[in-house]
Amino acid sequence: AAGLRASSLRRARRWVVAIAVLAALAAAVAAPTAISALADLFEVDEVPELGPVPDGVAPAFGGRQVPLTEARTTVAFPVRTIASLDPPEAAFVRDDIVGGMVSVTYDDGRVRLTQWSVADVSARAAVVPSSGTADEIDVGGLRVLWIEGTARGTFTVTGADLAIHYELFDVAAGALLWQDDGVAFLLQGGGTKEDAAALAAAVTP
Repeated sequence: AAGLRASSLRRARRWVVAIAVLAALAAAVAAPTAISALADLFEVDEVPELGPVPDGVAPAFGGRQVPLTEARTTVAFPVRTIASLDPPEAAFVRDDIVGGMVSVTYDDGRVRLTQWSVADVSARAAVVPSSGTADEIDVGGLRVLWIEGTARGTFTVTGADLAIHYELFDVAAGALLWQDDGVAFLLQGGGTKEDAAALAAAVTP
């Protein structure tokens, strides 16, 4: 009887181990690393589908166009450009939000590099797992988030009225998000993940 009980306990333990392994594998499949990879930098949500834009979320606003020299004086952080490209064709500033935001554009506006103080603006993205991508990549030692496909990005900003506002930013065609020295960057229109990463590596003051 004792032998039968011991044999039954061993089989039970094997089943428990097998179930635990299966549960761990299922959790790994259900929770892609992309969703948690940059949780301490940018928030990424996995959603079953992207519904209509929620009420209270404003369309993207580029800001007012100014000379690049003026843009550099409107914010407390050093404004960066993409050194591997020609000088920016245009610069835009957002002085309607606390901390400000600066964008520089290239290639008739198709490539856009936006930058802001981490302390003043936060970025969040929603990704549909079956048709969207949110991958962590390394660019010159920096942790960078690549987003494309079925996804939606939003900024949370404090407006000049000191109220919290939510605004869209486009990530469907592929975008990179990263932080460096207290400043966050959003690169849009950079092409493939590899091409965009090459541009990001060339972002300098």
